[in-house]
Amino acid sequence: MHNRLQLPHDISDPISHLLNQLPTRLFTPTNKTARQCSVNWSIVWPIVQLLLFEVDYLQHEKMPPTPSETLGQLFLDWLYAPTTTNT
Repeated sequence: MHNRLQLPHDISDPISHLLNQLPTRLFTPTNKTARQCSVNWSIVWPIVQLLLFEVDYLQHEKMPPTPSETLGQLFLDWLYAPTTTNT
């Protein structure tokens, strides 16, 4: 799991570690601290979603089907949504 999420092995719970870093607001040009976020969500979020998808099925003793290619895309669309400025 650590390798798939590109995290060091000394992090005891990598999924919780990432979920605790989820942004609480959109990335905007004026929100520079959010843009400098240490997590590249466009790469990490689909992996987190896939891991949670697999765990859910395994927890219910079912083999997971092939996940949707758009798994996690709604969050990324929201996070990186283009902003409109009123001038």
